[in-house]
Amino acid sequence: MKKSLLIITAICLIGVSNTVYSQELKFLGVPFGTASKEFNHRLMDKGFTWVTGIDNTTNREYRGELKGDFWKVRNCEIYLKSFCNDYTKTFPITEAWVIIPTDGMQTDEFAKLYQELISDFEGKYGDFSEIKYPSDEIQTIWHLNNGDIFVETIMTFSIRIRYISSIRLRQIAEKNRFK
Repeated sequence: MKKSLLIITAICLIGVSNTVYSQELKFLGVPFGTASKEFNHRLMDKGFTWVTGIDNTTNREYRGELKGDFWKVRNCEIYLKSFCNDYTKTFPITEAWVIIPTDGMQTDEFAKLYQELISDFEGKYGDFSEIKYPSDEIQTIWHLNNGDIFVETIMTFSIRIRYISSIRLRQIAEKNRFK
């Protein structure tokens, strides 16, 4: 009797855990909360590659960011973040940042790209929730049930997109609770 009760409890816990992560915000089809190693492999399966470099202090090679095509733009940089920013272990990824290359664009090309990006995101995520103007940026923000998305343009003609999972938002709220 105890053994069957334990088995039923374990099955229920696994089901609840899978439901929580299946409702989490996704980045390129990969739900946040996925272990970093698996998250990286799934993006590499989609054609992204690791860009490596040499750490000047240790002379060791490191993995910097993923590079690949995002939205309608080639050679975007993708930065993934976990609770402890260790991408080689099994920690869950909780944020993804996309840097869209805009080098050499004229002002009108840049404005058109940004407007098209906002329009496409509105088509996918609905009307944005708010716009903020901190210092030299414009932030268009979607507050979704399962996380937030920021599309940011910095006046130096760069575009950054930040996907922040509800996991990370809860972590930030908990951290700020004690301030």
